[in-house]
Amino acid sequence: MSLLLAAAILLQQPVRTPAAPAAVMMPPLPTQRFVDDMRDKKLEDILALFMPHAAFIDPTGKSFATADARRTLFAQAFATYDSDLSLHDTGGALGGDPTQAGTLAIETGDYSETLRTRATGISQQMCGGYSFFWERQPDGAWLLTRMQWTSTPCLTAKPKPQAAP
Repeated sequence: MSLLLAAAILLQQPVRTPAAPAAVMMPPLPTQRFVDDMRDKKLEDILALFMPHAAFIDPTGKSFATADARRTLFAQAFATYDSDLSLHDTGGALGGDPTQAGTLAIETGDYSETLRTRATGISQQMCGGYSFFWERQPDGAWLLTRMQWTSTPCLTAKPKPQAAP
């Protein structure tokens, strides 16, 4: 009878489901610093965001994977253009504990950028997607291991038809 009693007691107990793991929030990444440094043409600040072996991949697929190549790229861009860059974060992923060195974070989204050629004053609109791959350093800083850009046609607002008089 004790077996039946134990079975009856167990059947009356609520079923416990394991708790879902707590959602890990994306850490604060220095993405806005990159945008501000582009606008303000802070070459050394931009370069300091990249790990030595990091790759910058432009919308054409060309890779700038050394510190010297990135320095030349940004120095030429800053001498040629004024940038008004807007990033629109659409997601990301975190691999590991955001408080630990070696943790990886991937940030993705869409961008729009107005590039004004300094010599002529002519502006062009650029649009596309971005993926930033960050790695947390032992000192807590997040540095880029890869920055990749794609290009897509910019959506423009269609003029509204005017009513006939």
